[in-house]
Amino acid sequence: MPPKRDTFSNCARCGASFQQSGIGRMRRFCSDACKQASHRKQGSTPRQSRRTSVKIDLRTMERVAGFFLARGDYSGQEAISHLASQVFVELDANSIESYRKHYQANLPDWFRPGPGAGQNVTAADLASVTELQF
Repeated sequence: MPPKRDTFSNCARCGASFQQSGIGRMRRFCSDACKQASHRKQGSTPRQSRRTSVKIDLRTMERVAGFFLARGDYSGQEAISHLASQVFVELDANSIESYRKHYQANLPDWFRPGPGAGQNVTAADLASVTELQF
């Protein structure tokens, strides 16, 4: 059996001097009250949130919803609307409709839904769609 330590320590919270029991791990606090008070003070720091902040541009959401409608992709438009409701943003139906009309007038035929859509598409074709501005 190891010999007992006959040592004194200072409390990490209040600084009072106290005698160690001499066996086992050395105590940091003079009493359970100091230990609990220290842990309460330590625990007051806020934990990091698991949520992520996202900057949302309302105009972009409306534009994307109009784009999906112009393509006839109603599930994509529904997904944008659902996202907007989750972040408590209301999309303007008139704005979405104006974007839909713009994209419907300017989208190339190969980009529209239907038989053969998207077949034999070149990189230049894709670049022309990404350059569409409103």
